[in-house]
Amino acid sequence: GQYTWSSPRTYTSGGITFTNDRYSTNSLTSQNCGRPPAPTAPTPAPVGSAPGLFEVARHADGRLQVFAVGQDNKAYTKSQTAPNGDWTPWSQLGVGTFDRKSTLTTLTNADGRLQLVVVGQNEKVYSIAQTAPNGGWTGWYQFGEGTFDRLSTLTAARNADGRLQVFAVGQDNKAYTKSQTAPNGDWTPWSQLGVGTFDRKSTLTTLTNADGRLQLVVVGQNEKVYSIAQTAPNGGWTGWYQFGEGTFDRLSTLTAARNADGRLQVFAVGQDNKAYTKSQTAPNGDWTPWSEFAGTWDR
Repeated sequence: GQYTWSSPRTYTSGGITFTNDRYSTNSLTSQNCGRPPAPTAPTPAPVGSAPGLFEVARHADGRLQVFAVGQDNKAYTKSQTAPNGDWTPWSQLGVGTFDRKSTLTTLTNADGRLQLVVVGQNEKVYSIAQTAPNGGWTGWYQFGEGTFDRLSTLTAARNADGRLQVFAVGQDNKAYTKSQTAPNGDWTPWSQLGVGTFDRKSTLTTLTNADGRLQLVVVGQNEKVYSIAQTAPNGGWTGWYQFGEGTFDRLSTLTAARNADGRLQVFAVGQDNKAYTKSQTAPNGDWTPWSEFAGTWDR
């Protein structure tokens, strides 16, 4: 069915207020928070990433931790005191200033250390990371050069060899990426990923094929969906190519999940306000055309 939320889109907990004016039902994901809960299905395997008001990660010891930007433009967090247990109060995470509508994207290093990336108010990317699994945190530090919209949502994925890789659209409307040089290691500079033009607030949704190859999907400025994929696990990339027919809003966020047999499936809302999906015909294989998925939604 269709769900309608009323303003204001704010949420107060522990004396801290959060907002999410960016919410749109064009993101078919249960991660959007900060409003009355809608019915949700079980969370699929984490083969892709999509934005939400709160970001959640699991510590190496099994405890969950939640992250968000408050109305005062500071990053906050709270975590379980034990796996499946009670929660700490909200506390400020480092000294940094971000747009209150920003998403703190979570990463998990191969050794279990959590890490966050987000665009700061000066349009540079910043990161903060645990100093050890389950441990304390570094301060916020600039995460390479490059200029990004303050409301850009960065996405991340893990290569087959354990190296993390981050993706975002720059202020010049081009896709960029940077990756670890080794698992848990240093990071490359930002580099352009293929030749394509996207809205600078677009989200590059990540997918992981059954063989470990990373893949991205995003709506281009001509309102068609485009994709780019690794040619081999840990390897180079194809160019951007049109990912089937269909017309979608330029700021639509596509979501993805993996079927039990390993086939990937992608979901989005079209310009006609209908839900659409397309899936692989076999693990690592070709893709079906876009097909209607029933229901009427705000694009």
